[in-house]
Amino acid sequence: MAAGSTSKGLMARIRRWMRPAVAGPIVPAPPSPAPAPAAAAFDYEDNRIPAASRSRVADVLALVARIEEQSAKARAGGHHNAEALAQAQAIRDRYLPDLLNSYFAIPPEHRNAFFRRTGKSASVQLNERIDVLIDEVRGISAALADGHIDEFAQHLKFIDQRFDPADPWR
Repeated sequence: MAAGSTSKGLMARIRRWMRPAVAGPIVPAPPSPAPAPAAAAFDYEDNRIPAASRSRVADVLALVARIEEQSAKARAGGHHNAEALAQAQAIRDRYLPDLLNSYFAIPPEHRNAFFRRTGKSASVQLNERIDVLIDEVRGISAALADGHIDEFAQHLKFIDQRFDPADPWR
């Protein structure tokens, strides 16, 4: 067998493999399923929230709103921390509502049993846990602010170096 005939057979096979397969009619992909409906927003005006807890709940909401504003500004400047924003929003949208709903689930006439078990009333325990959430959101806000403070300090240093009147090479 000649060397040329082997290479011709091999080349023919390669061309066949490289040829696009004969495709049938183009069938459009099935439509994507509709997104799941968003969970109903929690009613932070619910009158079952104890009076002593209302200002704490308002603090959480205000702090998260401030973080969202900071995040929007940071995103516009290219310095966005999506993880910190997501954590703050989870506190507002999941952890705080879950905490409040678990408090609501205890019938008012049985909340004294909670006191007998723990030595603290359910409302005191609720306030202590909301305070934990407030501290966490404040920590997230402080961490975001630290990043902005560092950036500002870098800009100050640049201006000082660039426009230093004592610099003979400026």
